[in-house]
Amino acid sequence: MRHNRRFRDACVTAESAPSIRTENLAMRISLAIVVAVGLQACWFTSGTRGLAAPAHDNEFLERSASWLWMESKSNLLYSLSQPTAPYDVVIVRPHDRQTALRIKVMKGDQELYAWWGHAGTVFSICEDRLYYVDFDRISPGAVLVAVDLPAKKELWRSTLRGVGQPAHSYYSNAVNLLASNSILCVYGNETAGRYVEYTNAQTGETLANKVFEQPVAGGNKGHRRGQEETNKPDK
Repeated sequence: MRHNRRFRDACVTAESAPSIRTENLAMRISLAIVVAVGLQACWFTSGTRGLAAPAHDNEFLERSASWLWMESKSNLLYSLSQPTAPYDVVIVRPHDRQTALRIKVMKGDQELYAWWGHAGTVFSICEDRLYYVDFDRISPGAVLVAVDLPAKKELWRSTLRGVGQPAHSYYSNAVNLLASNSILCVYGNETAGRYVEYTNAQTGETLANKVFEQPVAGGNKGHRRGQEETNKPDK
């Protein structure tokens, strides 16, 4: 009788093990879905109400990050095509500066914030927050900036880890920005490599950074030679 009871207990334990593993897997999948929804919500509807900030598993973010770069989203025209209400965005091209653009955020006749950019500048307005990436198209690295528009002040500047500061003589740098008031995601496509970096939208703290060693199909051959678009996930 005692041996039968032990046998039954062993069977119950063995049967419950797959269920425990399944629950753990389900929890990880749920976290991935929360993060993906939080990021994609503002990718397709930039300027809509942001999601409440979830608890972030930074290591999981880094491990699960995929390469979702799109060339068509790495320019100022794409950012201008996204919703910015109730704010207007005005671009000024000074006659004495060949490539520099003055980007101004307005509300009515009032200028709230302005910065210098270029044709590759990307930005997003989510509710009353402006987020943009400050970078040089022919140098490595980038800085992510958050601005409180009603208060007319910068909230924080965060230097991205990116791919570091490699030595270079000829360089190309371009970025995509996915923004919400919870998480910011920057995809960087540089001559020295590609990366994705997640940042806490409230504090500017880096949550995760992942560098993709393999080059983009066709290579990142420099700004003047152009870059090929790729939107296939790459891990």
